[in-house]
Amino acid sequence: MEELRQEYKEKMEYGILFAAMSVPFLLGENKDAPDMINMKEENIAELSEALQEKTQNLVENNPLCRSRFLAIFDELIEQAATKSLNCPEEAELVRPQKNITEIHVKAALMADKGSEAKLISWSIEDFTNKGDNYATIVTSVSVLFSLLGKEQSLSYVVKLCPQWSFSEDFTKFGLAIFKKESEFFEEILPVLNYELTALGFSPLRVAKFFYSSLEKEKEMIFLEDLRPRGFQMFDRKKGLSVAHATLVLQELARLHAASLLLKARSSTEDLADRFTHIKIDWMNFSDCAKSMLNQMFSGPLKSSEQLLHNIKGYEVAEQWIAKHKDNWADLIEIQLARNPKFDVICHGDCWN
Repeated sequence: MEELRQEYKEKMEYGILFAAMSVPFLLGENKDAPDMINMKEENIAELSEALQEKTQNLVENNPLCRSRFLAIFDELIEQAATKSLNCPEEAELVRPQKNITEIHVKAALMADKGSEAKLISWSIEDFTNKGDNYATIVTSVSVLFSLLGKEQSLSYVVKLCPQWSFSEDFTKFGLAIFKKESEFFEEILPVLNYELTALGFSPLRVAKFFYSSLEKEKEMIFLEDLRPRGFQMFDRKKGLSVAHATLVLQELARLHAASLLLKARSSTEDLADRFTHIKIDWMNFSDCAKSMLNQMFSGPLKSSEQLLHNIKGYEVAEQWIAKHKDNWADLIEIQLARNPKFDVICHGDCWN
């Protein structure tokens, strides 16, 4: 039980750390989102300073900004006590959408509708806005096809890995994340769903996967377009209702439970050894991972420090952020240490 308490405490610290890092982005306007596609390594410090300046302006000119931040922070603190960056706009320098070809579309269509489906035409339809996503480019492909003599239409959501004009280490970081997601949909998800359906439970509620390509500098994933089913982008500056948040947490619990079932079935094999990319994490994708991440996230943490400054009752929180704002990666490294008792397959960053 003591080990469980410690695991819980560490994961709460992990959550607070990520919230302090990401909330300044959440409170910003879409138009102020950083252009991570065309950014260069020397722009990181400039981005960090600009974010701090915008945060200071928000604090001084928008009374709702600080209260919203404190509302989020209070909820995290209460729970702990009691229990980049993509802009999918038209980019002049790099436009990965051009890498989508008829071969890719046909492969997705065949996986979805079978070999009898015949592609008639297709087109790329961008639908996301600046600031909607961060680590990948999300677009869609509209498809007209024939099946059994009838013309039909549909669309796929396509995630594309940006070709960053960044440092080699940051490029490795983005590519590692993308490969992990591709592996999850193509290899891990089917075996997790098998474990659930074998016991009479429904599969994990995620978008259907149809096709992926990891060709160098042309990586892409074709997924089900959930818009026809009523799903839509949620305003990140608004809090989810309890009902929606509960649905997400319940599905995450099913993901964890399914991985435990898979682990029990393969008791002699470490799941981290079974799949190629699952072992890659924030700390080991590059020899320079820690220094790069510390540099990248120090700015947002400093912005959170600004939001807490000179507010009575938040002195300890401000001191904690001040202590860790320049060594963010050290805390992450501690959280990534594995404990066999609590090993489960976890969901990645929702903004990927």
